[in-house]
Amino acid sequence: MRNFLILLVMAIFIIGCDSMPSIDGDWHKLDDSPNNLNNSNNGLDIVSWVIDNIEYECYANGFNTARETYKKRSGNCANMALLEIALWYKITGKKGSLIYCLHKNGLHYCAKIDGKIWETNIEEIYDVIEFDNIAEFIYYRQ
Repeated sequence: MRNFLILLVMAIFIIGCDSMPSIDGDWHKLDDSPNNLNNSNNGLDIVSWVIDNIEYECYANGFNTARETYKKRSGNCANMALLEIALWYKITGKKGSLIYCLHKNGLHYCAKIDGKIWETNIEEIYDVIEFDNIAEFIYYRQ
């Protein structure tokens, strides 16, 4: 019986692994970026572009790659923050961070790019996920 349970758990794990998100680091890959941002080295320009061009959707779970958010032109706060970080990296070659925080409206994700958190009304920062650790963070949060 014990061996059967072990085999069952292993089978479920193996089957489930095919649908698990990739942690190969491609979350930030973008095919292109907005033309008006290509020469920008200002984080505020990028944050403003995302706010103006990506429709905010209020849902708690789920991370999309920056490419998906850019293509769909919509996403939650986490997806918008990931897109900001990805655009910053694509345009400047500099790495940003994903910030998990308490915002005046509740739990929230935002980006730290250009050395600054551009978000207002943050009451407390719970976690700072550095660029090179974001893929693994997303993987374990899915």
